[in-house]
Amino acid sequence: ASVNISQALVMLVMERKAEIAILKANGASSTFIVACFLTSGFITSVLGLLMGIPIGILISIHINEILSMVEKILNYIFYYFGFFFAAMDVYSEIRLLDPAYYLESIPVVLNFGELFFVATITLILSLVVSIIPSIKAGNEKPLAIMRKI
Repeated sequence: ASVNISQALVMLVMERKAEIAILKANGASSTFIVACFLTSGFITSVLGLLMGIPIGILISIHINEILSMVEKILNYIFYYFGFFFAAMDVYSEIRLLDPAYYLESIPVVLNFGELFFVATITLILSLVVSIIPSIKAGNEKPLAIMRKI
């Protein structure tokens, strides 16, 4: 996630060079521009966490039901459409969690302390990887950019 945020900020800096040059020509300081891009990276990571953690918790709580549904869909596909593609005389049911080889169900234990730790580290890493593109945006020379436009 942090690498994606960094790449998104690099692309944002490249796309917004003209706007950065206009801001700097009108008196915006380099620290203001760096702060704007750091804020953008931080907000992106916070929104990603606010969407990702609840979705991840829901999927992990209901993983057994999800796998059961995938089994039913695969069995339906192979039973009804398998006859068209192969000469299937005998149909064997697909089991993703076969008790003979694996667990019959996946045990799920959520530790909210670990989730908080992962969320905190993600925010810190997102800020760290946002520093380099933000500094590059702050170091842009307005005159050189304006000449290219």
